[in-house]
Amino acid sequence: MNARIATLNIRQGGTKSAEALTNRLLGYDADLLVVTEFRANDAGLRLIAHLAAAGYTPAHPSLERPQNTVLVASRRGITQQGAFRHEGLDPRHLWCVGVDETLVCGVYMPQGAAKLPYWEALISRARQSQIDLIIGDFNTGNNDLDKDPKGGRFVGPEMPGRLIASGYTDVWRSLHPGERQYSWFSRPAGNGFRLDYIFAAPEFARRVSTCEFDHRPRETGETDHSGLVASLDVGSQIPCHLRAVRTAVPSVVSSRVIPALSHEACHFLAVPEASRTVSAAAMVEHCCQASSRATGRLDFIESAVAPTDVPRVEEAHRLRAAFGLPWTAGSRWDRC
Repeated sequence: MNARIATLNIRQGGTKSAEALTNRLLGYDADLLVVTEFRANDAGLRLIAHLAAAGYTPAHPSLERPQNTVLVASRRGITQQGAFRHEGLDPRHLWCVGVDETLVCGVYMPQGAAKLPYWEALISRARQSQIDLIIGDFNTGNNDLDKDPKGGRFVGPEMPGRLIASGYTDVWRSLHPGERQYSWFSRPAGNGFRLDYIFAAPEFARRVSTCEFDHRPRETGETDHSGLVASLDVGSQIPCHLRAVRTAVPSVVSSRVIPALSHEACHFLAVPEASRTVSAAAMVEHCCQASSRATGRLDFIESAVAPTDVPRVEEAHRLRAAFGLPWTAGSRWDRC
């Protein structure tokens, strides 16, 4: 089973080609849509109605007047939404949603130097904030493969590389190294630039099977951007990446327990509501055993045990030794 992600800039609210763009977005059959240059005008409200009728839950910033912003729509529902928390940023450029336990940041970057504080915020805070997917129109690229050699130079060309260094994967580039494709062309010169991206945290990036530009909406004049569509290979089960478990023991366990992930299998740890006495370490042990049996290795497990909870810390250290897991500051299971 594949989960699909799609993003498309609809150009100034999509008013001129509203019906065609609505059909284009619905035609992607995506589980997650990120629509940039969305405006909450009449065309935008009609788009929301069509998405809702197709089973999507939409989310976007509430603005005093229609302005270009970002809309995120999910067929798995949205559990929370809000601006990316960083002082001095306009919420219409970075809008975050929770899809089950996955955190997604929809991006519509401003132009020129005005975008640099938004990049700095993502670079410094996104991984710390456990953002899993960062998707949209970044109005940025490097000054090598991401632009026509004859085109103007980007402001902040180092920013995508710095975001990658913070722990994210540029999904399209990871599958197309050395290739030139552009998602927007300047007028009248016709120089191409790659402006639209999907950045994924490691546990998502490893599951991506395809990521391709859809140039049809740009070539047909529906908008001035190409779409970007990715598929995640999630096997036959609901993927942990898209549905990590929020457990029934919040005093013991952090907000997420992510079972081991691998290309071959994805395991899902369900904790019954009645299991309020289950220790964090016991839950991790259950997860470790399931992972070891299925994949022969342990990949990524996260939990939390309060350092002051001596019995559970001792139990966790026993498990660490038994399964060969590193232990960091008495509070995290990390990579193995």
